[in-house]
Amino acid sequence: MERPTQLLTARKQNIANHFSRCIPTYEVGGEIQRGIAEELVEMLEPIECETVLEIGCGTGLLSGLLRARLPHCHLVCNDLSPDMETPLREKVGDNALFYPGDAEVIEWPGECDVVASASCIQWWEDPLAFFPKAYKALADGGQLIFSTFLPGNLQELTAVTGAGLRYPSRCEIERAMEETGFVEIRLIEQRRTLHFPTLIRLLSHLRDTGTNSLSSGGLWTPRRLVELEHSYRNNLHLSPEAPLPLTYVGLRGSGWQKRK
Repeated sequence: MERPTQLLTARKQNIANHFSRCIPTYEVGGEIQRGIAEELVEMLEPIECETVLEIGCGTGLLSGLLRARLPHCHLVCNDLSPDMETPLREKVGDNALFYPGDAEVIEWPGECDVVASASCIQWWEDPLAFFPKAYKALADGGQLIFSTFLPGNLQELTAVTGAGLRYPSRCEIERAMEETGFVEIRLIEQRRTLHFPTLIRLLSHLRDTGTNSLSSGGLWTPRRLVELEHSYRNNLHLSPEAPLPLTYVGLRGSGWQKRK
């Protein structure tokens, strides 16, 4: 995997910029993302491991856990934003390779014993294209672990803004994995709801974790905030004093490359 020189599309550059700006706050506000990474690494089965490839490493939440769980493996980390190398190094040190670039486009290394990805592929133009690339990158008998989000994610906010991502369903993901060739597929759904006293606090949480890159412009004007919070409460039949819920609908999964 040569270190790529790549111009990102405007959309992907916008996503990279949002996540770069939230580096100082991501892990403070990212309790959902941290929990996902902790649960995801628990899906790893004991295997003889030489190389781990992580796609969408971000600030290194999952990377540090992978390093602790598989301390003798060679760790190769990719992220859309080159700025993630600094926080990543704080987690895993210099004994890892970092390759910035759009993983949807660049070539991946092969013969990896583990491919891992947490909360990344929902940003792809074609999230289901992740699975053939992961399968191709795995060695015989290698394991994929990943997490993403499902339809209904952040639904309370999407209902009033009209902004959001198109998430593949669990059935679509399972079918894509089966058609790619993965075996012993395991998928686990989970819903987590956070509560915020005001809409501005809710939006600050999204900003601090980079997720506001899915929202439309004009969201932060005072008048727009008042209108959105009013709509948010009306849609959910909430009183003016009630906390505002925001629901994450996640999926974590694993699968294995067939042994030849």
